[in-house]
Amino acid sequence: MTGKKIPNDKTPVQQARALKATMVKLGKNLAEAAELVGGIQSGDDPDVVDALLAVEAGVTRDDARLLRAIGAMVEKDSEILTTGISPETLRLLSQASGAEVQDAAIRTIKAGIPVGEEKMRRLETHRSRAEEGDDQVAANARWARLQSFAAMNAEVMLRRLESKADGLRAAAQKFVFHFAPPHPQEGFEMESDRPGYFEAHANVAVLASDVLADFKQILGPREAFETGDLKDSEALLLKQAFDALTRFAAGHFGHQGGFAFEAAEEDVFSSDIIDALAYISTQSLPDVPRSAPYTRPPHTLHVLELGAGAGGQAIGLMSAGFRHAALYEKVSLRA
Repeated sequence: MTGKKIPNDKTPVQQARALKATMVKLGKNLAEAAELVGGIQSGDDPDVVDALLAVEAGVTRDDARLLRAIGAMVEKDSEILTTGISPETLRLLSQASGAEVQDAAIRTIKAGIPVGEEKMRRLETHRSRAEEGDDQVAANARWARLQSFAAMNAEVMLRRLESKADGLRAAAQKFVFHFAPPHPQEGFEMESDRPGYFEAHANVAVLASDVLADFKQILGPREAFETGDLKDSEALLLKQAFDALTRFAAGHFGHQGGFAFEAAEEDVFSSDIIDALAYISTQSLPDVPRSAPYTRPPHTLHVLELGAGAGGQAIGLMSAGFRHAALYEKVSLRA
């Protein structure tokens, strides 16, 4: 620490008085800084001024805003600086809700009574009672308290939604693991003839209906996320999660629509609507692998195969994710 060393032989009272004198000097220095900031900001482009203050003086935009507020207070009542007011108190005064509260706080400080956050809250409450009446103040306090409790409850509900979404994802992945064909070479339809298929399908739908009800209650309907801004990726992910929940809840998956967002494709090798649930889950649920590795390309690819032969190449293309528009082979022995 640099600067003038304070002698240790002073009594606490003398040191306190020295502190008061230092605070008075500090207040005057802040007023001078406010005047300088006001002079700099009176002309040039605001962005240029902000950059200049940050680079040359280490003053942020918030610092400049506070100094301007201090300058306005000093211009209105310069005697405030002779009180030894602290920078924190100046900040509180600058954030007062109105001129009446600010003036009342200044009068209190001049009377020798320190003003902190608690005192400012009392002055704000007194002003509210004077302007709105006790009934309105009580109503405002009640509403603020209700909002506070509602906000806490909303967090609890969101955590519950995430937990339920985890359960739904796990059930959907387990359903795929047990009943989807492991590879395109083994077909493109769900193995619905296996025992327990329809019970598992119904269980996923029931779980999805529960999650969808919570989703609507907490986050609102789908229209709430239709911002029209294509760059709003968060809104898009919410819409996809909603659409996925709607599909699962309606039972339009597996043998009744596959797992792609385009239900008409009935693509059982897609994971679109399962992946979409990740956004509303805790995102810590591990993926359940298929019994054989398979990666679906991001878009459906189509192929017209001429000279298809006995179908070996066709099987390879299907395994790679291609969908045949047609296959043609003119040699009947090969076909």
